[in-house]
Amino acid sequence: MKVIMPSINSKAAFATTYVMEGEPFLAWLKKRFRRYGGNVQQVKIHSLSELSSKYDVIVNCTGMGAKELVPDNEVFPVRGQVIKVKAPFIKHFFIDQRNDLTMSYIIPTSETVTVGGTAQKGNYNVDVDFSDKKRIMDGACRMIPNLKNCTYIRDWVGLRPGRRSVRLEKETMHFNGKRISVIHNYGHGGAGLTLSWGCAKDVVALMKQDIANKISSRL
Repeated sequence: MKVIMPSINSKAAFATTYVMEGEPFLAWLKKRFRRYGGNVQQVKIHSLSELSSKYDVIVNCTGMGAKELVPDNEVFPVRGQVIKVKAPFIKHFFIDQRNDLTMSYIIPTSETVTVGGTAQKGNYNVDVDFSDKKRIMDGACRMIPNLKNCTYIRDWVGLRPGRRSVRLEKETMHFNGKRISVIHNYGHGGAGLTLSWGCAKDVVALMKQDIANKISSRL
């Protein structure tokens, strides 16, 4: 990297790899879920007790919502801000991480290029911060100067569900005199897509064990 881009510090790197795009991946998962008989409902709840009369097992994948819903005070936001641009000449993934607070990255996807970014712990701001936007674009152009001529598409801001460690475990909770098995699966920070498949397998294993225990206790 030093030879190719002498101005970039020693922590910079570039690579060619595959990218899992969040939006089409989630759409595919939802379609697959429905194909196997799953039912999707969008409702707002304020307590897990609201689900206790309908279900025997609850899988809690509420991300940032777990802070209030469980409640879990270990959950905190990690603010992310990126810029989506049209730059078909970008074929590689680039990252320049100078410290834990400042990083620049360029990720080409099927239709756009994602330019980032931020990882601001404890920041709840979901509006575009224009000082962050300038730093993000300046950092990207330092690596790839031609990005100055790219076509801007949109900004994107979100809150990653941070936690000291992922919470993936079963908890027995009591609501209205009924025992409910709650399988928690949240706190993945910015690694949600990366960890999703493995964590889902662990959740299924916990659920199967819970069902087996309930059946054996009735015999």
